[in-house]
This record gives sequence, C-alpha cells and structure tokens, in this order.
Amino acid sequence: MITGTGQIRAPLTGAPPTYEEAMGLFTDIPPPPFEISILEERLPGVVTNQPGQETDEDIKWMPLPRIDPNSSCPYGLEYLLKLNGVRVKRERWRMFENRRYGVVNNIGEKIYVAADNGSFLYTVQDQLERHTFTIKRESYCLCYGITSECVVECPPGETTSFIIGSTGLCMSNIEITDKDKTGVLNIDAPLGCSFCEDEKLPVLAKKLPVAQIRRSYPDIPLSERFDYIITFPCELDVRMKAALIATAIKIDVDISEQRTRNNN
Repeated sequence: MITGTGQIRAPLTGAPPTYEEAMGLFTDIPPPPFEISILEERLPGVVTNQPGQETDEDIKWMPLPRIDPNSSCPYGLEYLLKLNGVRVKRERWRMFENRRYGVVNNIGEKIYVAADNGSFLYTVQDQLERHTFTIKRESYCLCYGITSECVVECPPGETTSFIIGSTGLCMSNIEITDKDKTGVLNIDAPLGCSFCEDEKLPVLAKKLPVAQIRRSYPDIPLSERFDYIITFPCELDVRMKAALIATAIKIDVDISEQRTRNNN
C-alpha cells in the first residue's frame, strides 16, 4: 500500500502485496555488515599456479663460483668446474609452448634453463640470464631411428663440440667430438627398451667408462617427463660436461619425436 506521503507500507488486508509494495517493504532494512576478514577465513587462498609448478620464489639458484680471472673457462661454465654430476629435468610447459629443461646440481640448486627457440635451437641461460651456450641441430634424418648432428657453442657463436649419431627406441649410438670433430666420448647402448626401470648409458673414452647418463623413470605412470642424471669426473673439461648436458637433451627430444612419429 502506497500512502499519501509516498511511503510504502504493508497492506492491512489479507491480500498479497503487489510487486512494488513488496519491494518497498525492504527499502529501510540496511544490508548485513560485510567483513572481508570473515570471508578470508572461510575461503581458501587463491591458487595462482598449477600444482607442482615452480614459482620464482621456489627456485634456489646455485651461487656463482669465483674463478681465476686468467682462467680459460668459458664464461657461464664456471658452475661446472667443481661438479661431478648434474640432473637434467624436463620442465612443465603450457600447450603451444616450446620445450624447456632445467639443469640442477646434486643438492637441487638450479644452474641453467635450456629453452627451445624453435627447430631445435636451445639457448642455455644461467640465473644472470647470460647465454652460456647453445645447442643447435645441424642435420636431421629419420632413417634407422633419428640420426642427427648437433653443435654445441660455448659461448654462443664459438663451436666447442659436436654430438653425432642416432637415437631411437631400443637403440643409441652417439659420438661426442671436439670442435675439430675428433672423437672424445662415445655412447653405444640400448635405450628405451625397459619398462618402469631406470636405464644406464655408459659414456666411454677410448673404450673405458668415464661417465654415465642415467635415464630415470618418472614417478607418474605413463608420463614422458624423464630425468637424466649425468655423472662425470670432476676433472673432465667443462666443455665436455656441457656437451653431456646437450646430449641428454638431444636423447630426450629424439625419443619423443620418434614416439610421436610412430603414433602417427
């Protein structure tokens, strides 16, 4: 009921109020108090990252070692001088993004991030975002698995080693050479044949084992995110250590491409 003063009151009769009268019944009722603190207590925190994805705050970088200014070590490879092993981990990436790999030391400190810029051109950076070395695939052939030749440049633009050979399911024959393509290291072992087991690839020098690349089976079943645990002598040349990191990335990419080709 609308009175002469313009105020809306409930009707005195038993008839239901009109829409306008019903809406007017609540005009003088103040809204309940809103306390943001109560809302925060009742609602969980906002999830801004996917589960299992590292944020910038979670990453612990390896401190930059101090070396002799007169050292011949290429800049960016000084992290590898006193290391006897690293782990290469394929990082999560969103759809339509290129591959990314993280390289960490034995205590989990990140050393490098290797990102594919397209057509197998990996730029490897440290925490200072210095381009320490690059990995490029020079040639590519699908005969007898995946046969390719990769060049490693430390620093970018200066060739230090080549990775030549074939990698596929249940096979691997890889030779790591110096800049003059003189053989230094060799890998010749079955690969991709075991199920739910780690695979060990001995790295030979003059037919003697000097290092190893272990392809660690993922904790999640049917996942393709393998880790590559590389062990080598501490006195091994840092350029060859970088070449072994590049070899692990090459193996992972070659096997993934081989499986994709077989599924198609």
